[in-house]
Amino acid sequence: MKDLKLPLPWGCVTFSPATAPVASVESFHAREDMDLMFTKDILSKIYSPAYTSTGHGDNPYLYPLYG
Repeated sequence: MKDLKLPLPWGCVTFSPATAPVASVESFHAREDMDLMFTKDILSKIYSPAYTSTGHGDNPYLYPLYG
């Protein structure tokens, strides 16, 4: 939508979104001992094969934090 200069949504509701690679998010590291469900090990198994293995860990189309 941004590339086509279309109006962007005003907001959205997400639950545990992957907005950036886990290794690069300071807030994750600061609180990683508090989250029993989404541990670093679990997240690396979920997101690494899908995103970072392609070599595009900073791609704004994959991670909105960089968009």
